[in-house]
Amino acid sequence: MTWDEEQAGHVVRRTLTRAPVPPTRVEVGAVLLAGRRAERRRRRLTVGLAAMAVLAVGLGSAVVVGRSGPDRGLDQVSDRPPEILPTPTVVPVTVTVADAAAPCGYEQYTVPTEAWFPRVSAADPTGRFLAGTAEVSDKAVEQVRSYLVLWDRGGPSLIDLPGARAEVTAVNAAGVVLGTSRSRGEDPRASWVYQDGELRNLTPPPGYEQTLPLAVNGRGDILGMSSSAGRGSAPVVWSAGSDGPPRMLGQPGPGRVIGWTDDGTVVWFEAETPTGGTARIQLLGADGSSAVLPVPAGWSPGSMRFEQLPMRGDWVAGIIPGADEKSPPAMLNVRTGQLVVYHGLDTRNHFNVVVGPDGRVLAGVPGQGWKLVERDGTARTVPLPAGADLEYGPQPVLIDDAGTIHGAVHPAEPGSRRGVRDVPTVWRCR
Repeated sequence: MTWDEEQAGHVVRRTLTRAPVPPTRVEVGAVLLAGRRAERRRRRLTVGLAAMAVLAVGLGSAVVVGRSGPDRGLDQVSDRPPEILPTPTVVPVTVTVADAAAPCGYEQYTVPTEAWFPRVSAADPTGRFLAGTAEVSDKAVEQVRSYLVLWDRGGPSLIDLPGARAEVTAVNAAGVVLGTSRSRGEDPRASWVYQDGELRNLTPPPGYEQTLPLAVNGRGDILGMSSSAGRGSAPVVWSAGSDGPPRMLGQPGPGRVIGWTDDGTVVWFEAETPTGGTARIQLLGADGSSAVLPVPAGWSPGSMRFEQLPMRGDWVAGIIPGADEKSPPAMLNVRTGQLVVYHGLDTRNHFNVVVGPDGRVLAGVPGQGWKLVERDGTARTVPLPAGADLEYGPQPVLIDDAGTIHGAVHPAEPGSRRGVRDVPTVWRCR
């Protein structure tokens, strides 16, 4: 499969997810009020983010309220109307591609010899854990199984997973891993959590066929989405250690979760409002507060994998697909209300963008490799090990709190990727 063929799949899936999306409930307390209201906006945002573990059911609809503290849950409901925030200011930045490579050294992790075709798909914000899945041949029963591969400071462990096909979606700083499994391609996905050496399934809410866990906080609360045919999706939260169904955060619809802030804010994106309005983001707080942020025309959030949340810190990664200047990366800061557009880079309408908590961007440029883009627009090519495929590496999954890039490289091979092992790799950049 070629680079374009594989990435086209991501584009199609992202395009489908940009269907009309119902109101979400993200509460970042107070967010972006412009000009003189900046201080007021920051204060509200702090409150909102602290409360944002909640989702509003719509303009003036119910919001789930939770406990105080950085890892708050979601408990009660409030009917406060959301604050309507100003449309973000577009900040154009002209990209200059430097001749020198990015100042990054890389380290490659060991892959268990019995693991076939490992796929790295998650890292924790502190950089300790890297997680993915691998197929392992069980010759005793002549079948292939999926295994969780968890690297702790570079050392790998294999954990048996149910089903023949599995995907990891998230891991936190305590090594709690989330993922999904299925026995065959047509089977519904089962969601699971791996913690303290034990694997347990996540119970879906009644009446929903599919669940997708997306993030786990420091306390162990799990944020995800549940979906049902004809009803759409709704955000849900499983309390830490719970074996029961999750709490529903609002009514189902065509929206999707794009972020969960450190203070508990749930960020929900709607490509189109129920009344046919323009795209918007809902910021919902655990204290019952909520805010609605209109999205600038043409911008769409996204990441390389549907299961990978595009938000880090206050930044949401995205692109402007189909723009006159092709499709430049564009990062939205929900705290400052700025949309930074990096003119001069073309993603070819692929969501090959990852943003770090400090706003630095990794952008994949077809035919030119991956660029590390500074806030001033200076772009440098990320160095790859000898023999790595320029088109695929570094396949980033996260930029951690220290600025380290976590991902994998793929050896350059003619023809299909099948049968070639991806190698987990971290880049430490100055």
